[in-house]
Amino acid sequence: METGKKYYLEDEIYTPLEKESLFEKDGGTYSLVGDFLIPNEFLEEEQQIDIGKWGRMRLEYIKSNKKALYSALFLDGNLIPKMAEFNKSCEEIEETMIEQLKKKREITEHLKKKDQMLWVQEMNNIKDTVEEIIRDEMVYR
Repeated sequence: METGKKYYLEDEIYTPLEKESLFEKDGGTYSLVGDFLIPNEFLEEEQQIDIGKWGRMRLEYIKSNKKALYSALFLDGNLIPKMAEFNKSCEEIEETMIEQLKKKREITEHLKKKDQMLWVQEMNNIKDTVEEIIRDEMVYR
């Protein structure tokens, strides 16, 4: 961020010391996103959307590895909604895959009552397997 303006920085919020625009005179502040100062009035609306575990992982990945995609989504205003949509898709896939693997490995409520430790081990194994597949095939591609 290179600008001739001076800002007061507190809790990652940039407040201009010299108020020039109406936005600034009305108390407008900025946040640093990448190399740009973005008015917080645009960010507040998006920050209300929960993007979940998979959305956060994907966001960090594209921010670090796919800068053009990140910039395009951010500038279009679609970044947060797309990450929330991505998270929802991953959660649905995760749930479906877990159920399929439970059936395939015959992990039932009967097993849970009969041998709780085995059931927990199998469920943890299934969950780890599904999460690894989602990370490799969806998040980090």
